[in-house]
Amino acid sequence: MTQELHEWRERLQINDAKHLCRHSTTDKYSVAVLASGGLLDTLSSIRAGLIPIWGSDTDELSQKLWQDLTGSVCYGDSFKMDTTTLRRPRILKTGFPCPDYTGLGSKLGSEGDTGHLYTKQAKLIKTISPDVAIIEQTDNAININHGEDVKSLLKELQTDYLTHHAIIPVWRYGDPTNRKRLFIIAFHKRLGPQTQSFQFPKPKFDDHHYPTAANISVPDNDVPRRFILEGGPIILYTCEKPKPGRIHHLGNYGP
Repeated sequence: MTQELHEWRERLQINDAKHLCRHSTTDKYSVAVLASGGLLDTLSSIRAGLIPIWGSDTDELSQKLWQDLTGSVCYGDSFKMDTTTLRRPRILKTGFPCPDYTGLGSKLGSEGDTGHLYTKQAKLIKTISPDVAIIEQTDNAININHGEDVKSLLKELQTDYLTHHAIIPVWRYGDPTNRKRLFIIAFHKRLGPQTQSFQFPKPKFDDHHYPTAANISVPDNDVPRRFILEGGPIILYTCEKPKPGRIHHLGNYGP
């Protein structure tokens, strides 16, 4: 499994991605990314054969990362862009902040410091009018405000878009973490009724063939000193058989 994941990562190195953004001679569908962040959405788009045409993020470092990788512009605040001058992307990806929706976050949802961006994006997406919008959020969003924020987003989108949504355990697609993500795929109605038959991609991994954190970890000597915990755990748990896709709790260093 370690080798399998390593080979997958190495098939698209950063310099390769930069080249594909600047020198590809193959016709490609365009993609734009709102809240581009650390470029995971962008890199996955390039790997899928899309061409990034613009992004947006309020963080200056994220803007520089985007521009260095793609060679195209990264705007600031997504909601302050001049949408009348934007090139309309065929595909739009969004990943607005999740702290107000996570189980360990504020749980304020749209009433939080950034949570309102999640529901507010529906009108922005309709204004940009991509053929397809791919919207990601933590799976816990369905539990915040009795699920009304997610329902509100879907209802606003559905005036122009046909939507599909699912909660995806990311380990089943090769990301060895404990996370689950809520994905909404919105197809513009101008594409026709055939988009009703969309199905999410089938998982590659299952309970018999699965990635773990050990498959992507680095040797202890390569871990920066500031990340090393001193002392020992104050609690050791009874050893249980690890479960695929779940954190294997061995002990606890503190509350």
